[in-house]
Amino acid sequence: VIMLSVRPQTVAEGGKVSFLCTATSNPELTGDRWAKGDVPIPEANGDSDEAIVNQSFFMEPVSCEGSNAVGSTLVDVHFGARLISQPKPLTVGVGSDASFTCTWAGSPPLTLAWTKKEFRFPSCVSSNGNALHLKAVTQEDAGMYVCKAIVPRIGVAEKAVAVNGPPIIGAEPSLQTAVGAKARLECLVGSVP
Repeated sequence: VIMLSVRPQTVAEGGKVSFLCTATSNPELTGDRWAKGDVPIPEANGDSDEAIVNQSFFMEPVSCEGSNAVGSTLVDVHFGARLISQPKPLTVGVGSDASFTCTWAGSPPLTLAWTKKEFRFPSCVSSNGNALHLKAVTQEDAGMYVCKAIVPRIGVAEKAVAVNGPPIIGAEPSLQTAVGAKARLECLVGSVP
């Protein structure tokens, strides 16, 4: 019978963990073998092992193996957002639909949000979840959309994608001033690209 334990059970990425493998056997074990996933850990021997963890320890179990049994355990590694699949740039005509997806991994479980970067205003929430769907796009839909992953207590990561469109021009429709006085005309242009 093999019991495998890890201390601490939850650790931040880059932290150290200790694995302890205890076995009871009759006859006694003739040897032991440590592995992570299916890959042996050659530098580990005896009934304990220490490691500096990264996010792979969250998905690949560490195991100790004796001649009579096998035990394995996963480490609850807290790690920042990792981009699994990124959104692809897209150029669409006015009136067409546009869809983007992005996938992140993180621990603890992360929150996904899509935002649009406005050229005159702060970002506004557009969608939650892996996918962003824009129906019958208009000139105003052109811009940079950001897929943002928020991992509690760890941090935020983001990836931007563009919806191209004609420039948006913002200017006062009319301006009045006295004859001989100075006038200031301002033309604000937002454009992607």
